[in-house]
Amino acid sequence: MATPNKEHSAGNGKSILLVDDEPIVIKLMLELLKESGFKLLTAKDGEEALEIFSSNRHKIDLVISDLLMDGMKGDKLFLKLKKLRGDIRFLLCTASHEGFDQRPFLEIGMKGVIIKPFEIDRFVRIVANALPPSETIPEEPVDPEKPCLPDYSLQSDTQN
Repeated sequence: MATPNKEHSAGNGKSILLVDDEPIVIKLMLELLKESGFKLLTAKDGEEALEIFSSNRHKIDLVISDLLMDGMKGDKLFLKLKKLRGDIRFLLCTASHEGFDQRPFLEIGMKGVIIKPFEIDRFVRIVANALPPSETIPEEPVDPEKPCLPDYSLQSDTQN
C-alpha cells in the first residue's frame, strides 16, 4: 500500500471520527490517517457516530462521514452534530460523482466533499485542510518574571 507524503504527516494527534457502513472503506481511511499521526474513532452508521460524538464532543476535531448509509444519512448526521456543537468540522464522502453538486453541503457548513475513489495524497491533504489550525508554541521559553501578555501599546506611524 502506498503511504502518504511526509509533508502531510502533521496529524499532530488531532482526533477524527470516521463514519462509514463499508468496513473496507473504514479500514482504508484508518490506515491512511493513522500513518499521518491522527487519533481515530470509527462508527458503522450515523446512529453510532452520534453516540460516540455525544460522549467525546470536545475531543473530536473532525468528522468524516459517508453520505449514503443505512439509517441516518451523512447530511442528517451533520445537522444533528451541529446542534450538539456548532463549530463541528465535517467532511462528506460519496461515490456519487457524475453531476454531483456539492454546493448545498458546503452552504450548510460542511468543510468539503470527498469523491470516492480518492487519491491518497489528495485525501490526506483535504483532511488536513479541514482541521482547525494547530496552536503555535512560542519559540522562546517564557520568562516567569515577565507577564505573558501581548504588547498593546500604541505606536505612532509618523516621526516628528
